[in-house]
Amino acid sequence: MPTYEAMPRFTTDLDRLTPEQRRRFRQTVTAFVETCAPRPSALASA
Repeated sequence: MPTYEAMPRFTTDLDRLTPEQRRRFRQTVTAFVETCAPRPSALASA
């Protein structure tokens, strides 16, 4: 189940990216999501 909704402006802008820009965007999103994931050490102290 998606936890977000892609707005039309986002989809339009994403479609206009070059392949290299799209690759860098996906790398950045992946890195951001990894920083948001709970860390095992943080869960152990909770």
